[in-house]
Amino acid sequence: MARARDLSVEGIYLTQLIEPSGSESCIGIQFQLPGSDEVIYAEGIAVREGEQGHGILFTSMQQAHRRLIQDYVHRELSACARPADAEPVSGKAN
Repeated sequence: MARARDLSVEGIYLTQLIEPSGSESCIGIQFQLPGSDEVIYAEGIAVREGEQGHGILFTSMQQAHRRLIQDYVHRELSACARPADAEPVSGKAN
């Protein structure tokens, strides 16, 4: 079991990672994005090891799952970039 941070379509940073141990190079990952019932399946390799976890580079994932991650990251970045007191954009011209 691990906690995810820093998600992108390229990879993910996992804290409290049980794997990999020893010479295992391929890691199977299953996770759900917040607010989604879809389970994302991916394979990856550990490319960075930190004090609290591992950076995983995705090596295999269905295109539909990659798109879910891309859309999620885009929504999250948009929400962070918009001031808290800003009105949502409606897309209508005045």
